[in-house]
Amino acid sequence: MPNHRLGAVGCALLLAVAGCAPGGPLLAGSPAATPRATVASASPTPARVAPTDLPVSVPASPGATLDVLPDGRTGTALDQPFTYRGLVLINRNHPVSQAYAPEVGEDYRLVPEAERAFGRMLAAAKADGADIIWRVGYRSYENQAELAATPPTHYGDDAEWYVARPGQSEHQAGLAVDVASKAGYGTRFPETKEFAWLRAHAHEYGFILRYPEGKSALTGLNYEPWHYRYVGAAAAAFGPNATLTVEEYLGGR
Repeated sequence: MPNHRLGAVGCALLLAVAGCAPGGPLLAGSPAATPRATVASASPTPARVAPTDLPVSVPASPGATLDVLPDGRTGTALDQPFTYRGLVLINRNHPVSQAYAPEVGEDYRLVPEAERAFGRMLAAAKADGADIIWRVGYRSYENQAELAATPPTHYGDDAEWYVARPGQSEHQAGLAVDVASKAGYGTRFPETKEFAWLRAHAHEYGFILRYPEGKSALTGLNYEPWHYRYVGAAAAAFGPNATLTVEEYLGGR
């Protein structure tokens, strides 16, 4: 069982279609979520959206291409994530409030459907000789705020393109997981057989590489080879070694 005491911040310090997916509670993000009380080295990429305070409805810089799917949510509507074509979309244009807190599993801190799929994926990888290490799943709004306020120093001046602002991280939905390998983590993870295995097989278990290289203009974040997102059956449209982003998938680009 993973060591949960690493925590969200500890993990971050260690790391330098066709058709719609099933629109069940997990992907649509409704019944599983329970509101809480409010608590006060990447490659060069194209021009990207400038970070702004949430909520954000449109890209903040001319020529930026982060998705502009209509999102009219305000107030308590932000207590649930934006959902389109059966998939939850959380980014700078589609935030959630700190009241959003889904029920997650004990092993990998993911919502139930993703938790089960991730367990199957780890077992299949291990059978093929790839030992994928779980690092972090769910991260609360408060944890994300702490991480954004004091990001890992190795990110340097580019930290805002690695660490999402609170309410803008998929980790808050329990749909995202950060992984590593004993042979390398963070920016060295692509050098490992575990990364190669995930690129070839993750989609078979409903997971995709969420922030591909060279797609920062679309995702709002730098290339993160360690960050995988559960999208369920929709992952079949991404395929092995895909560089398609959720923004592209949902926006039809």
